[in-house]
Amino acid sequence: MTRILPKSLLGIVAAGAIALGANSARADPVTNIEMTVTNNATVEWIWSTNYLVQATTENPARGSIVGGELSTKVEVGNDIVVEAAPSYGRHFKAWVGDVTPGYESNNPLTQTVNSALSLTATFEDNNYVITRISPYGSLSGPTNASYGATIQESVGPTNIDLGAGKEVFLKTHRVSGNSHTDL
Repeated sequence: MTRILPKSLLGIVAAGAIALGANSARADPVTNIEMTVTNNATVEWIWSTNYLVQATTENPARGSIVGGELSTKVEVGNDIVVEAAPSYGRHFKAWVGDVTPGYESNNPLTQTVNSALSLTATFEDNNYVITRISPYGSLSGPTNASYGATIQESVGPTNIDLGAGKEVFLKTHRVSGNSHTDL
């Protein structure tokens, strides 16, 4: 989502109740006027400053800007709203660049345009917990892994003598929440 929220509209006013300019229905600015002079008049040409606003991501594989990356000129005083969307298995971390201090973690982010802005969305991999359940044997493998990581898990030994003629053996395994390959 990228939105530009306009500030109040400006107008060109000439004494004698002639009003022209940004409040009119024209999309392009009025550069010529014609008036019949009946008393003193003032014609004021009102200018506006636009600044370049850019919003991008550190890495398109990790996430995107909702509505597409942004590179546009925005009139000073307007608010711009940008939103970052993480790719699957990742989460939004922060905005870096020309971000108002204290707003780096806002998503969506609203910024008032008072200068050129360059905003970059950053993302992090989700971290997942690996829970192992086995009353016997020695377990190995990581206890945490990032999204997309390939890990190996193992248990051993497969036969354990408990004494008094009793032993346990590894019968099978069960994995929930992820696909796996038996090695």
